[in-house]
Amino acid sequence: MIGIAAGGVTLALVAGAPALVVQTSGEGLSLSWPLGVQGFALQATPDLADETSWTPVLTVPVAAGSQHRVTEPVTGPTKLYRLKK
Repeated sequence: MIGIAAGGVTLALVAGAPALVVQTSGEGLSLSWPLGVQGFALQATPDLADETSWTPVLTVPVAAGSQHRVTEPVTGPTKLYRLKK
């Protein structure tokens, strides 16, 4: 795993998982990954230390160019995201 922290956003790259691109989008957070990637679901957690706290993100991804894209509001507690097969 490789961790990167910049501008208040922390990213972790996990071997074998597709890259999850994170961008701010108005009042939300845009999360995207390649359309060709199959079998992965977007999940979120408020606590990396608790492996059982990961839950599915219920927003349905939309196709945007060559990417799956989900926009999440940036309100409430901190959320961490991952793609899980």
